[in-house]
Amino acid sequence: MGRKALYETTAFREAFHTYMRHLGFIVDHGAPDIELYLHPPVPKSCDLFLEPHPDRSLDVTQFVDLLRMSVAARNYAILIDCGHANGADPHLLNQISKVTLAGLSGFSASGTASTSVGTGLAQAAMIALGNKTGKLNIEECTRLLWLRILDDYLFQTIARSEIQGRCIKNGIDRF
Repeated sequence: MGRKALYETTAFREAFHTYMRHLGFIVDHGAPDIELYLHPPVPKSCDLFLEPHPDRSLDVTQFVDLLRMSVAARNYAILIDCGHANGADPHLLNQISKVTLAGLSGFSASGTASTSVGTGLAQAAMIALGNKTGKLNIEECTRLLWLRILDDYLFQTIARSEIQGRCIKNGIDRF
């Protein structure tokens, strides 16, 4: 996680820990209230808006297995996908489809790595604060989860790619 994400000026690990610190989150490998599953920038990261989906990125089998166990245990699991800019890592999401996406408590894979991290941490803060005050609204959390899946994955990663391909094929300005 020490490399810089596409469009970022700070090393990914450093930026992530800075965001965590500013929000008052602490890393607890014991029994955390919320589990963050952070998919870091892949070595050959690309902008999914400007470039075709890359060939296979990192092997995510162990990562997905950990996420699957967390979801099965009904933990608050939030997936923050920073593999590429402007959409979800298609290879990661193909593997995750084997895990029930509905079992996640949060999801983020939009724009830059910082945007994805910020969105995921905001979801974590919403859950933590809701639990602490006894006002956690699971329906709103679920609505936000599906909004992010629809926008960050289904639109940004899948639909937009197909639309762009058709634009390029037909000489239409995709911007």
